[in-house]
Amino acid sequence: MKKVTLTLLSAAMFSLVACGPSAEEKAAQEKHITDSVAAVESARIQDSIATAQKATDDSLAVVAAAAQAMADSTATADSLAAAAKASVKKAPAKAKVKEMPKQDAAPKVAKPGQGRG
Repeated sequence: MKKVTLTLLSAAMFSLVACGPSAEEKAAQEKHITDSVAAVESARIQDSIATAQKATDDSLAVVAAAAQAMADSTATADSLAAAAKASVKKAPAKAKVKEMPKQDAAPKVAKPGQGRG
């Protein structure tokens, strides 16, 4: 009976060991994990590069827009200055306004001996 039990026990142990992955399967699984980690790292690096490139492009667009606005405002200021200069040259001399003589508050009354007529 001991021999049968011992044989069955050793057969069970061998069957448990045989059920596990082989060395090749373990190596393939390890390689798959390594490749997955490398792919994730590569994707993360590419995302970081894309984000940095987008930020750089956005900054350059803002600078270009500011430069264009500055050029537009400078052109507008130059046009206004030229128009003001031209209007000063073309403006006619102001006409002098004649002042009316001041009138007395009381109406003039004819004095005796001063005839009308």
